[in-house]
Amino acid sequence: MALTEREYTKWSKDNELCCIGVNKVTVIERDGVVISETLHRHVVNPGDDTTNEVAEVQAIVALLHTPAVVTAYKDKMADQAI
Repeated sequence: MALTEREYTKWSKDNELCCIGVNKVTVIERDGVVISETLHRHVVNPGDDTTNEVAEVQAIVALLHTPAVVTAYKDKMADQAI
């Protein structure tokens, strides 16, 4: 019986503020049959540090999180803090 483990990442744009939902899925298989699947979800907000993200997520962040988007996000969060 061979056990294998693989991971993959899925992402989605969560809202108009360009928050990016990242799903990291870890799959364990025995002889090609999935016996376990674990999901870890986190959100990357405009302005967040992405050095620990996978290359695909970093590329999406670079595309979507422009300086204008980061400023709009920070302004919106500051308005909500009041």
